[in-house]
Amino acid sequence: MAVYLLLGDDEERKARSVEKLRRGRQLEAYDASETGPEAVVSACNSYSLFGEGPFVLVKNLDAWNAAQKAVIVDYLENPAPGADLVLLGKKLGTREKLLAAAKRSGEVHNFEQPTGRALVVWLVGHAKSLGLDLPEDVARSLIERCSGDKMRLSRETEKLALYVGEGRATRED
Repeated sequence: MAVYLLLGDDEERKARSVEKLRRGRQLEAYDASETGPEAVVSACNSYSLFGEGPFVLVKNLDAWNAAQKAVIVDYLENPAPGADLVLLGKKLGTREKLLAAAKRSGEVHNFEQPTGRALVVWLVGHAKSLGLDLPEDVARSLIERCSGDKMRLSRETEKLALYVGEGRATRED
């Protein structure tokens, strides 16, 4: 059993991390704003017909109150072997019991979205990985149009790469 607590506002990096952890396994996803922690614990305790433990993802962890998070803390004291639990949230207080339990039982990662120059460098690099030559001034313009939202920037850069092809992107593109 492994527990991963992924915090921060960089949704693109959290999504990539989830896919790496998942390794092609069947995903059971829950939204904390719609589902209680009891359903999540039940999913973690279920077993697959194929012999592998479940991969359970909880989004919007911030929607749960302290009592609901305590249910997960209790589960982490005696987790199901083979189950992977991934919790996604924006921020937890340093004194929260769930944060301490996740550190004891697994891994905690904080993904903050880059801003300013770091975001421009990321976008140019992302474009390059797609085979697109994206000048920094065009990257800054795209960042401004997408309000700095990294997930949206990723999708728009993919579209731009398809539109431009192997060439160099311009502001007009």
